[in-house]
Amino acid sequence: MPPLEVVIVDDEPVAVRRLAGLLRGRDDVVVAGTAGTAEEAIALVERDPPDLILLDIEMPGMNGISLADRLRALPQRPAIIFVTAFSRFALEAFDVAATDYLLKPVEAPRLAEAIERVRDQRAHRNTAERISELERLVHRLRGFEQASSGNENGSLWLPSRNGQERVAARDIIWLESERDYVRIHTGERSYFVRARLGDLEARLREHGIIRVHRSALVRAGAITRIVPRGDRGYRLILANGATVDASRRFAARVRELTAGQG
Repeated sequence: MPPLEVVIVDDEPVAVRRLAGLLRGRDDVVVAGTAGTAEEAIALVERDPPDLILLDIEMPGMNGISLADRLRALPQRPAIIFVTAFSRFALEAFDVAATDYLLKPVEAPRLAEAIERVRDQRAHRNTAERISELERLVHRLRGFEQASSGNENGSLWLPSRNGQERVAARDIIWLESERDYVRIHTGERSYFVRARLGDLEARLREHGIIRVHRSALVRAGAITRIVPRGDRGYRLILANGATVDASRRFAARVRELTAGQG
């Protein structure tokens, strides 16, 4: 996980140096800037939004509570940890969605605990955002298949025990490459044919069959669930219960193919 970019906002230079000193040496935090007033902080944050602001409350001009409230309107709102000498502002602090509230002088373990809370919040938020994006991708995939289904004549003649069998593209769930052959899976059975995956992709693309890996194609409408993996790839759950691993390029491929759909 990349280090958190932190901005320290306090009108007391000694307090700024103390916080910077507590953060120095940590590999999970980078001090991206400091500010002595709310106005300086606004300019700094609007120019390059950090992940976290360590924010004093009582400052000349706009105080820390008002600054935090103003920052809530930013598209990329930083997390806020208030660092103050006064306990009386705690309720107001959490009214503006502060992550934590630290009393001066701040001790290293307490600051570390607050930073870990920020990391946990960001992890949950990122997971929720990815799930939301994946849900949108599934919706667009289904829309792509519906838009591609105007030609119902798409089919392949595939070898079976009794000769050749005609299989409609809409019945194909997914295809996987096995050396010089391709295994084609439908809801009922699988077919093993001597062919190149790229050639089949070209023939079936207009029927909602898309490439998700260098060795796999899937029918867009057969995807029922998309699960993110730790390597930024995806695991696709298909209508027949099969799972297919998709490469990191999958999201970009889907956006390209489904642009304007759904």
